Amino acid sequence: MPKVTKKQSRLVGIQYLRALAALGVVLVHLVPKLEGGLPATDFQLRVFGIGTDTLLVISGFFSWVTTENLRISPLQWWVRRMLRLFPLYWLTLATLLVILWLGSQSVPSFEHIARAFLFIPGGPKGLAPFFVPGWAMNLVFVFTLFLAFTLVIKRPLVRFLVVCCVFSGLAIGRVVLNCEGPILFVYTSPLLFEFVAGMGIALFHSLLSRRYWILGLATIAAGVLYAITISPDLFPDGPRSIRNGVPAVLFVFGIIQLEPLLRRMPRMKILQSIGDASYSIYLSHPLVVAPIGLALGAAKLPSLALNLALGVVVILALGMTVYRFIELPLVKTARGLLKAGKKAED
Repeated sequence: MPKVTKKQSRLVGIQYLRALAALGVVLVHLVPKLEGGLPATDFQLRVFGIGTDTLLVISGFFSWVTTENLRISPLQWWVRRMLRLFPLYWLTLATLLVILWLGSQSVPSFEHIARAFLFIPGGPKGLAPFFVPGWAMNLVFVFTLFLAFTLVIKRPLVRFLVVCCVFSGLAIGRVVLNCEGPILFVYTSPLLFEFVAGMGIALFHSLLSRRYWILGLATIAAGVLYAITISPDLFPDGPRSIRNGVPAVLFVFGIIQLEPLLRRMPRMKILQSIGDASYSIYLSHPLVVAPIGLALGAAKLPSLALNLALGVVVILALGMTVYRFIELPLVKTARGLLKAGKKAED
């Protein structure tokens, strides 16, 4: 296929997959909060945790799409990426702190607050910040930082090989150096290969002359089979990069192969809308999942399925509202600041 341009980067299948991944993450945290729900350690529930890994692979995919033919400096790209991703995350952290303070709950120490805002691994519960989904945001920051340094390499294939070597060296370093401190442990995480795998998928598809929907269906089916049969038998407790990362990579690879077929089908607008708001849903749902669980428990609805459906609808609606009225204005403001700064330099 021809190289992916910015206009082509809004892939229908990826938006659908983002929506399903966000739904999986919501289910992981909502189901244990419901009366009669599965425990969080139940494997059938943990399978939905593949949603987070899928979002990481997708992040790597678009990191390649947006940098393959980069026309700005690496520093400009990094600043744009930071302003696109992290203001909403910082606002979420601040909101959580206000909620904890108003609720007279234990507020994290200044050190843990600073670590969370500055993406320095470590927190009250070990590696994760006081806002638990921050573990993934720390990985995004690490990957984005390392990728920015490699953007000085102009040849895309050479750049990809360098990225592979860097993260392979870090992963080997974890084993050789026995990295146990939170910073080194995160910076050498094998989960960083999920981003690299996403880059590899984008590179592979840029070299293909066409896509094959049969291959896409077969790959997705293999991912589902791996997730529900092979993974629980061989990797019940990890490593996560193998247990969840492999099916996540298969899902992203397969959905890209299905893109021409999906474009010929009627659009599923609700999935596209959820996919657009997936980042807002990912960050906002931990703030509301507990109170929603309590409210549903108090409502005494007749079945777990009804509780689950209502809870999911409310959480998705709140996330989509955050996207519309908070994330998009933040992105617009950030872009305005960049343009103003560029004009000032000129």
